Amino acid sequence: MMFKKKAIALLLTAAMVFSMTGCQKQENTEEKNETQPASAVNESGTVEEAGKFDENGISAPGELPICEEPITISVFVKETADIADITQHTVFKELTEKTNIQFDFLVVPEDGAKEKLNMLLASGDYPEVIMGGGFTNADLVKYGTGEGILIPLNDLIEKQCVNLKERWADNPQIKEMMTSPDGNIYGIPAMDSGGMPHGTISYKLWMNTEWLKNVGMDMPETTEEFRQVLQAFKEQDANGNGDPNDEIPLSGATGTWAADIYLFLLNAFDYFNPDNGYLKLKDGEISGTADTEGLKKGLEYISELYADGLIDPAALTQDSSQLVALGNKEDVVLGAASCGHLGMFVNIEDGDRAKAYDNLLPLEGPDGYRGIPAQHGPQVSGAEFVITDKCQNPEAAIKLADLFCSEEWSVRTQVGIKGKQWDDADEGTFGADGETPATRKYLNLTTDASNETQDYKLGWVIRLLEPDWKTTFQVVGDINEPGNYEARLLQCTEKLRPYAADVDDIPPFFLDEETGTQISSMKTAIDDYVRASIVEFITGEKSVEKDWDKYLAGLDKLQYSDYIALNQKVYDDNYK
Repeated sequence: MMFKKKAIALLLTAAMVFSMTGCQKQENTEEKNETQPASAVNESGTVEEAGKFDENGISAPGELPICEEPITISVFVKETADIADITQHTVFKELTEKTNIQFDFLVVPEDGAKEKLNMLLASGDYPEVIMGGGFTNADLVKYGTGEGILIPLNDLIEKQCVNLKERWADNPQIKEMMTSPDGNIYGIPAMDSGGMPHGTISYKLWMNTEWLKNVGMDMPETTEEFRQVLQAFKEQDANGNGDPNDEIPLSGATGTWAADIYLFLLNAFDYFNPDNGYLKLKDGEISGTADTEGLKKGLEYISELYADGLIDPAALTQDSSQLVALGNKEDVVLGAASCGHLGMFVNIEDGDRAKAYDNLLPLEGPDGYRGIPAQHGPQVSGAEFVITDKCQNPEAAIKLADLFCSEEWSVRTQVGIKGKQWDDADEGTFGADGETPATRKYLNLTTDASNETQDYKLGWVIRLLEPDWKTTFQVVGDINEPGNYEARLLQCTEKLRPYAADVDDIPPFFLDEETGTQISSMKTAIDDYVRASIVEFITGEKSVEKDWDKYLAGLDKLQYSDYIALNQKVYDDNYK
């Protein structure tokens, strides 16, 4: 039977029957698309004659529709809370109209999606294509090289892909990052808008500048000045509503992007980047960041802020939706928040409120350290689009993936519909760099804090190797206007770049299954232990002064030094 939309329970026993080869005509003629276009627009924007198909019914590279006759491809996809109904989503409806590919969806909620996918793969009952599966490099080796569930894409890419190969030409190292030790490419990873967007420096802290004016203070630049500002926010009725007790100096969230309150602050004491697995690379040498004296001093500082009531206790437990509710209260009650971008806690269409917040420069700690983790070039690993050995139409599937690597479909999936969410740029306008002529403008730009369930864009449900499409949108007028939000975030990011920590990017590793399993198991245990310990130190459940040695002993039990040494060996094997 065909996959229909459903939430997966613990048992996953849906059976599939596949009877198609190539792009042959389906038996069910009622599902046939009767509105075949007379011509199609290829990815370079030129019109091609329809009807040029090979012996398998596949069009030439870059041409639409993909298939001469309608086919169906079964697809695993996760559904995020902001998506109304993925099976009725406008993106997939348009893809069907333009490609002749219909989708038989197996939809799972985002929460727990990876675990449920692993169950599917273990059961042998999985779809033809997996979108947004979050495969790691170790997964690609296991399910590709090891088990043969994922098919090699090398020949398919070479024969059918136009846009993906353009991304390789833009950044030649990406192809190398995608290639497993056996020489095969088993999946296509995600890369946001050319690989160097605002997420390349994700640890940001946003402060209410109106509150600063109200308490007569400037943006803090040191940890001590930051403490004094938070104290003023707490004690001086910073929001001016007559209630001196409703201000929350600093909050954040957990389980979402870069919103843990300690991420930005700990980097005033030493380099600290959990995203790197508590590792640091400099001049070919890997060291640890979970056992440093700088981390200890940073936790002492943050625990003092917490003890003084300057940090919202909920910040250590609440999710992103609760942070949004706090940031959008009728009365402004939040002085500062930690998160990857402002729109994670403030509705950017609330003009005055959104304009009031600006991001801090990295703070200088008491020992003079002042840095922030930063990505120095495009980095990709793992895969968000794979084709399994169940696939009856791999050439059609890879051409579908190639669309997601184009500028046209990147804008469609990440912004929305022309004439509704965006349109052609105004004449004579320029992009974010102030020099490149703009080609598009935003009509309606929403973020996480908009609390909107929609069916016009996909976000991180699925995105692949995108070109630098964000810089194509015009920037006109006040940078704080909602339509300039992406440009504003790029500016906020670039002002941090001079403070980028003096470390090197840790490149992606491909590991054999045994080593991958070993490192993954060690990393999971270390991540859980360090994260839990940080929270306990901040809240005072553990004393930094009295319990630090016990914490280090716990790291020893988890073989942290062996974990560092194993990563060093893998790095040496891959890159030396």
